[in-house]
Amino acid sequence: MNQVIAMVQATGRYPSATADAAWERKLAAWLRRRRRDANAGILAPAIRDGLARAARVAPPAP
Repeated sequence: MNQVIAMVQATGRYPSATADAAWERKLAAWLRRRRRDANAGILAPAIRDGLARAARVAPPAP
């Protein structure tokens, strides 16, 4: 989660599943699983709160 937050802060975007870098694709897969957990209502509160921080630092989508 901290890596996702750091990436969003540094780049202003979320990790991409189609990125050239394997580390970014791995982060994208992790984030996709957390979104699924959130939709299923099983996302841990600590993860939910951390990802909310990332959403606050990301610029709005055009």
